[in-house]
Amino acid sequence: MTSEYDKLRSIHQQAKDDPKLRVVAEWLLDICIEQANRAKEGWNFDYWDKRIGKLHGEGFERKAAFIDDCHDALAHQRIDAFTIDTHKLISEMYNAFVGNDVYDVDKLKKRFPALPSMLEALGYKPLDKAGWMWTK
Repeated sequence: MTSEYDKLRSIHQQAKDDPKLRVVAEWLLDICIEQANRAKEGWNFDYWDKRIGKLHGEGFERKAAFIDDCHDALAHQRIDAFTIDTHKLISEMYNAFVGNDVYDVDKLKKRFPALPSMLEALGYKPLDKAGWMWTK
């Protein structure tokens, strides 16, 4: 699938000029990079960084460029870099970045414990005690 890469690109675009959003987006990119590093033998952030990373600035911009290149190196070769939970996380974080309600936080926070604090940083609050649904 390539839609998750489109969502990550959109999140990057929204966050690149906003320090509050950038912290949340970088957290998500770090998760995605960790998983992409294991998706294909010989393809990982360090390898990519040594070859072409310097062309893409520093830190956040470089991470986003790597994920963008994963789109071609992995998704177009039908290599799924992300777990099912990470697919869901990307989708829900995209929803948060565009201002929509976010669901299944109670399930996702088991795998991604920082998720509630990241949503709070985006101005979200849980609608129930279990934290299943969050809204602005």
